Amino acid sequence: MYNEDGVFPVPIQIEKVFNGERKSFQDGWQNMIVFGDNLQFLKTIYENKDPLIKNKVKGKIKLIYIDPPFGTGDEYDGNKGQKGYSAKAKGAEFVEFIRRRIIVAKELLTDDGIICVRQAFNFGHYIKIILDEIFGKDNFINEVIIGRKREGAGSRNKFDVTSESIFFYSKTSCKFNDVYAKRSLTDIKWTSFLMAEERNPRERKFMGLTLCPPSGQHFSLIQEKCEKLIEENFLRLRCKECGARLREWEGKTLKLPEGEYKESARIFHLFP
Repeated sequence: MYNEDGVFPVPIQIEKVFNGERKSFQDGWQNMIVFGDNLQFLKTIYENKDPLIKNKVKGKIKLIYIDPPFGTGDEYDGNKGQKGYSAKAKGAEFVEFIRRRIIVAKELLTDDGIICVRQAFNFGHYIKIILDEIFGKDNFINEVIIGRKREGAGSRNKFDVTSESIFFYSKTSCKFNDVYAKRSLTDIKWTSFLMAEERNPRERKFMGLTLCPPSGQHFSLIQEKCEKLIEENFLRLRCKECGARLREWEGKTLKLPEGEYKESARIFHLFP
């Protein structure tokens, strides 16, 4: 269906340059904002002949994010009355509108690239089926639920619409890097990991102490997990009688002076 739908690649022309002094990438690439029909531009990339993008985009894209119209049949204007975008396509016409673009978009991704498509309740279930068809059900990664800022899509005949969805798919395979955020200890809700029933081995080692849980209970975490939590500063000991705490934080052991806490297994609570 490359050009059978009557939509053809078009040459790219530079209209305006922003921050022209910025250093280009090693292959001469500079980021672009492209104005025009998105299917034409997708096909221009796929054709890979235009000198501005030749061998620089096709097969090298790591992430494609699409937030298309939701097939509502509405027209949208800008905040100054200018024409915004159209969602006039509805039903099968809308589904095919999205399908044609996703087919080409897949060919532009790297092998480990992913595509994210945002949709609402109107046609999200249809678009999910299209994505399954093009990328394969095995390459579906996640559906991420996004809360709406306003809950104004309800009526007397239905509940308010409070969310939209983003569908994540990979082209073949992908790997997500771990994302960490710094948190203050004051933001952490400490919870005990003592659980009912006795299990063996009963004892655990914490910060130089060998402790056993109270009779009829057990520690829910194995020793390796306890050591990992201590290393990550997510475990502390608290004396039930005096409230003293012992924990590791920023490489230093913080504790009250000797005598102000009791080294007895039965008076310590453990909190991850």
